Amino acid sequence: MTEDNLTFSDFPSKSLQNCQRIIRKALLSPQVRFLRERLEKSGCSTGDSFIKAVNCHEEGAVAAGYFQGQGVLLFSSAYSIY
Repeated sequence: MTEDNLTFSDFPSKSLQNCQRIIRKALLSPQVRFLRERLEKSGCSTGDSFIKAVNCHEEGAVAAGYFQGQGVLLFSSAYSIY
């Protein structure tokens, strides 16, 4: 997957907003807090933009993944819960 396939929208779609909501909720869970703390202790910076929702227009893209230099990306097209 290339960076050309990722677009950040100024006016998020409903699925992008839902994906951002999922991220905010997940960041409150004890499991995610624990994992972020351990990543920080091992030297991996997990700032506010480490996990983010993006639009992906690539056919057959995965739902989420870690991309070096970009962090964890959740592709909003895979999270179309209303």
